[in-house]
Amino acid sequence: MLLTAPGIRTTGGHRLEPTPTGTLVTASIDQSGLLGPLLGLALRNLTNHYLALETQGLQARCTT
Repeated sequence: MLLTAPGIRTTGGHRLEPTPTGTLVTASIDQSGLLGPLLGLALRNLTNHYLALETQGLQARCTT
């Protein structure tokens, strides 16, 4: 995922790694550009909340 606006670029991604007991999923968000660090700090709690919801949904989908 890539979103851009004047002064900010947000990139999100997922990495899947096999493990002996299944798969490890790592979700990431990177905010860059002039406003990236400021926006990242301001929206940190909301971003973490959305990442947690996404992770829970993915786990529920994969284990049923």
